[in-house]
Amino acid sequence: MSAVNEMLGNFGVRHTITDGEKTYQLNYIDQKMKGGLEKYLFEREVSAMRSMKDAYDDGQYAAKLDELLKRYRNGEYAFESPNGIEFLKTPAGSLKLMSMVLGDIPDMELYGIIAKHGDELNMKMKLIVQESTRTADDGK
Repeated sequence: MSAVNEMLGNFGVRHTITDGEKTYQLNYIDQKMKGGLEKYLFEREVSAMRSMKDAYDDGQYAAKLDELLKRYRNGEYAFESPNGIEFLKTPAGSLKLMSMVLGDIPDMELYGIIAKHGDELNMKMKLIVQESTRTADDGK
């Protein structure tokens, strides 16, 4: 593994789950994955705002979109932000994180893995979170 990944805490044994003929590698939570969740949360908010467009006049709508952009730039949708942490505590957040860790697999594929390997996946997700947040100072 690269020194950067090790410095970010992404070191350790690679975890896998095998379902029939297919083996899934569980990826560590890295900066790219964190950025992906941040983008997902922001896009979800923008989509919700778009669905409410008719409830505002053009000036109000533009101001609301500007407010969302400001919140995004201020890190309010970041993985480690209160919004990110609260989302990850929800069933939808847990499923999104599992999907990302498994390589952004489709929902139905994820549901199949959960149905067949739920306990194993839960255990390995806990390990992934622990190992992804460990620092080099924690030891190996």
